[in-house]
Amino acid sequence: MPDPRLAKVRASSLSDAMRKLHPHRHHVLDLVSPTPDRVLFGPAATMLFAPVRADVPKEAQSFDAHLARIARPGAVLVCASPGAERAAAVGGIRLTRAAALGFSGVLTTARIRDFREAAASPLTVYCRGETPLAGSSEAMPVATDIPLALDDATVLPGDFVYADDAGAVILPAKDVDRALELAAQIEAQDVERAKAAAR
Repeated sequence: MPDPRLAKVRASSLSDAMRKLHPHRHHVLDLVSPTPDRVLFGPAATMLFAPVRADVPKEAQSFDAHLARIARPGAVLVCASPGAERAAAVGGIRLTRAAALGFSGVLTTARIRDFREAAASPLTVYCRGETPLAGSSEAMPVATDIPLALDDATVLPGDFVYADDAGAVILPAKDVDRALELAAQIEAQDVERAKAAAR
């Protein structure tokens, strides 16, 4: 079930809340989604991709094997793919596998394939756009459960990810409750300011 607190916040108010809690970069911008009306929220399970090398055995490049190692119910698969971001981090088949393992969604600064399938998936996906390039021919998973850089933001395994149509915000796990509380307060204050401005 969705966290009821999410109805009271947006990426903008969570970003404001995070600026009050920590000075570091915490946002990822220029994302798109096949379902931009959905909110993505959950703990990060991280996977790093690198450009494919022909001398690396195929079994070592197995997306399914890497995914199974980090699968836990409700997790958000967070993928970084430096050097191969034009190729797909995931597509319809990989999304189906992730859904079967209990993931709630995907956040990546790479592209994905199969927007139509992604829109019909129970997973919520935010990415940099759609591509026809198959991920397996361009990028291989090389590590899981490690810190990742998404643009200027660092994502640690277990951080919470929030994404909506404005962008993504990375929340340290220990600060999730406080960030949601502050963001809800900020949203309420903004409503009052808007009412005052309209008078």
